[in-house]
Amino acid sequence: MKRLLLLGGHGFIGSQVRARLALHPEFVVSVAPPSSTLDLTTASDAAWDALIVDSRPDVIVNCAGRTTGNAEQLLEANALLPARLLQALTRLGHMPWLVHLGSGAEYGSSKHGTALSERAHPHPLSTYGISKLAGTQLLDLAFAGGQAQGTVLRVFNPLGAGQSEATLPGRAAAGLRAARLERRNQLTFGPLGSVRDYLDVRDVARAVVLVAGLNSAPTLLNVGSGRPTRSRDLVEALADIAGYRGVLAETAPGSSRSEAVPWQQANIRRLRALGWEPCYSQADALRELWRGSAPAHLRPLEGSLTSSTLISSAVSVAATSSTVHPVVSPRTPNKRTALKEQPAS
Repeated sequence: MKRLLLLGGHGFIGSQVRARLALHPEFVVSVAPPSSTLDLTTASDAAWDALIVDSRPDVIVNCAGRTTGNAEQLLEANALLPARLLQALTRLGHMPWLVHLGSGAEYGSSKHGTALSERAHPHPLSTYGISKLAGTQLLDLAFAGGQAQGTVLRVFNPLGAGQSEATLPGRAAAGLRAARLERRNQLTFGPLGSVRDYLDVRDVARAVVLVAGLNSAPTLLNVGSGRPTRSRDLVEALADIAGYRGVLAETAPGSSRSEAVPWQQANIRRLRALGWEPCYSQADALRELWRGSAPAHLRPLEGSLTSSTLISSAVSVAATSSTVHPVVSPRTPNKRTALKEQPAS
């Protein structure tokens, strides 16, 4: 059995990792207190040492971090926190296996139609991406110098219940909920032409648990679906699951971050070589996102032949194909612009 210490186990991804670990009796799991109780960016050296000594971990999984905030807050959570972890391990002379969650935002943009491999040169275009890259580079130096052992998982765009409204899917779910309750016939977004690699957060958790159980692995692994999805297709699919039949307009000001990164897709061959494959469809993830954000009377009925059922079937078929297809939405089949097919990566 392996003793595992989970940092950030109360957040969006961390809570899913915690739930997944509960299915694996080979791990004895200790979960660090939530940040409201113990803020690891400001915790004393003694508090850090006590956290590690008490759990005596063979493995540490770091899901702690921030996706929003000012530059100082992002750097503290995404770069200073892993630095504090390394300092504590050095003080204690302890070298567990580390699994740290990085981000696809570290790469920045990529050429249209191409998938980013771990060999791609990172050039983040947001403060968040810069802060995550700083944490990754710090750990990479420690791995290369023998001061630590482990791997960084670069997670692309997770989808699922409890997703922050700071993300497009979370914001779309909140907007759709409000539009249905208020009986609005139009919901407005910024431009939805950007392409992203979306993955069910439960598949992210599966990747984390898999790598946590290894004794060695590449120091950097992409975690994504390997398939590109246009933002418009994703929002339309979520609208169908929500039962919203109004207009989805793109007349609001655009996000500078989205405009700067028009295309992002993960190459996941390294992770696949370790025996991992996504097992949830994008429709599965969108249904979980909606269920996690919608009042009960707005949730789709289990087992009914709703548009979400049709989407699930379409995505399941697409997942077995050698090419990538957009999420299929029965909302406006004649007006949609099909995403250019790309090889799965």
